[in-house]
Amino acid sequence: MQKLLVIEDNVALLEEILTALEFENFEVYGAVDGEQGVAMALQHLPDLIVSDIMLPVMDGFGILETLRQSPSTSTIPFIFLTARVERKDIRRGMELGADDYVTKPFTTDELLKTIRTRLHKESERNRHYEEAITGLRQVIDHTIPHELRTPLTLILGYSDLMLADFESLTADQALTMIQTIHKAGMRLFRLIENYLLYTQLEIVGMQPDKVHLLRQQTLSNPQYVIETAATMKAYAVNRSEDLILDLENAPVNATENDLRKIAEELIDNALKFSDKGSPIQVNTFTNNGHYVLRVTDQGFGMSQEEMRRIGAYMQFERAVHEQQGMGLGLVIVRRLVDAYGGYMTLDSQPQYSTTVTIGLPMG
Repeated sequence: MQKLLVIEDNVALLEEILTALEFENFEVYGAVDGEQGVAMALQHLPDLIVSDIMLPVMDGFGILETLRQSPSTSTIPFIFLTARVERKDIRRGMELGADDYVTKPFTTDELLKTIRTRLHKESERNRHYEEAITGLRQVIDHTIPHELRTPLTLILGYSDLMLADFESLTADQALTMIQTIHKAGMRLFRLIENYLLYTQLEIVGMQPDKVHLLRQQTLSNPQYVIETAATMKAYAVNRSEDLILDLENAPVNATENDLRKIAEELIDNALKFSDKGSPIQVNTFTNNGHYVLRVTDQGFGMSQEEMRRIGAYMQFERAVHEQQGMGLGLVIVRRLVDAYGGYMTLDSQPQYSTTVTIGLPMG
């Protein structure tokens, strides 16, 4: 039985609503002021809350703001009952995370329809959430063990050799083994980091309140973040001379870490899937309210079918080009861009070039 909490200081109206909801086979709880409403929400964890705005002790906005700050109540659907229909009041409620409004006076049928609509949407969201979790479990079962085992085998193998024959190794041999261990360790670190980020993004995508908070972030110096990420990536593979930067600055909706990750993954793919000596162009500019990052390489390219098949843990032409890793780069970029309400496009010609363009809303 689904649980509903109704917060209303008009006792007669409260009793009328509770009776109607009980008749519809809901388990109901009632509160007559904001403080009592918050306490009952935390105690009973209802499936949905209906609250008046004008309340004693704590108003409806205060209730909503308080409950959104608690992990146990932050995602409970919240419907306001109100005679206040001014745009500023509705906007304030939506900014705090309200799901709907029912304007007084209302009929029982109107209230029930609104409640059932919100409960259905919450049920659908939970279903999609469970599907995402099931997908992640399948990835863990079938993909992660193999991907993590490969670099771990290198680390253990070379460290065993060094332990067994340390006294007989030359300095050059020891250095080569240490370099191999370090390279495998860095690969393992990046695999784990990308997997954890992907998992986090999949879960955040199912939580509108967290997406809303994310989209309030603003970065004032994206040019520096992108330039630093591009320069370090190119330097790490001895391709600094291949990098061509043409960058502009503008405030953008993104955190520094997320924009850096986007730039690193796009540039890393461009470097991996193109030959040394071929140019990697990185451009930023503003267009139609978006801060645009465009990365172009003159490399292997992708077919139309490959571009359509972009998905988690898929890697293009792995057997041919022997690239290592789970192929999460473009997927993570797409998830991050989606989280900020931006866009991502791919333009590629097999055996010639690939251009990835992302646009993030400007701050």
